[in-house]
Amino acid sequence: MKLERRSFIKSAALLAACGVPEVGLIGESAADTEYSDDSTLLTVGLKKQLFLDDILIESVQDIAREFHAPKKVPQNPLIKKDKPWEHVLLVRTASYRVLHHPKDNRFKAWYSDEGWTQQLVESNVTWPLYRDHYAYSEDGIHWIKPKLGIYVENGEDTNIFRGDQKTGSAEVFDLIIDPFESDESKRYKGIHLWAAVDQRGQGNYEAGHFVISYSADGIHWTPYDRLPTFGKLGSHLDDVVVLNCDVDKRTYLLNTRNPIDL
Repeated sequence: MKLERRSFIKSAALLAACGVPEVGLIGESAADTEYSDDSTLLTVGLKKQLFLDDILIESVQDIAREFHAPKKVPQNPLIKKDKPWEHVLLVRTASYRVLHHPKDNRFKAWYSDEGWTQQLVESNVTWPLYRDHYAYSEDGIHWIKPKLGIYVENGEDTNIFRGDQKTGSAEVFDLIIDPFESDESKRYKGIHLWAAVDQRGQGNYEAGHFVISYSADGIHWTPYDRLPTFGKLGSHLDDVVVLNCDVDKRTYLLNTRNPIDL
């Protein structure tokens, strides 16, 4: 049975990222880090726990659990189109990620910009150039879009770190701070879709493939020397990728969906 394009695959695919060693968490040595193969997650050890239920609690007396509703800050939306090189910002499942790096104590955001222009609309482009942007925040509320010195548009430095006619489009991407990596130059791991873009700004999605990259700062990325593989799909997937890792099992996980023609 063929899956519809928007049918989500409710399973995780193991991500084949070559050359990633198994060592301790950020700021820790492997000897100081506890891992467990206990599928029930009842082996607590020294790990922090989030008590959403009583499964890890042996007994309770004179304590009541109270849930509080989160409150939105009045400044929303926090990241919005406010630069001349931005067109249609995409903050959705497979086009943005917000992380807090414990080492520099900053919130960091990566998001896509769908490069629609009136010229592209008039030339019947159906899949325009996507570009990836970077921003950071000290408090998670006030965000700064730094000039990265990577892409200049109309004579102005931008916060774009990937995506043009030469390097290809990167509509679909995700990344993690790798808890298993000892090499600081490879602290960040990312996956993104590469697809050639023609002179009109039209991307060839069907001919694209996925790329695994690493980075020291989450801004300057270097692709691994070979492509990832997803079984018989090779390096091809559909347009949803959500990258995570299982610390206990020391594996990388990718929530995704299969191409429509599987």
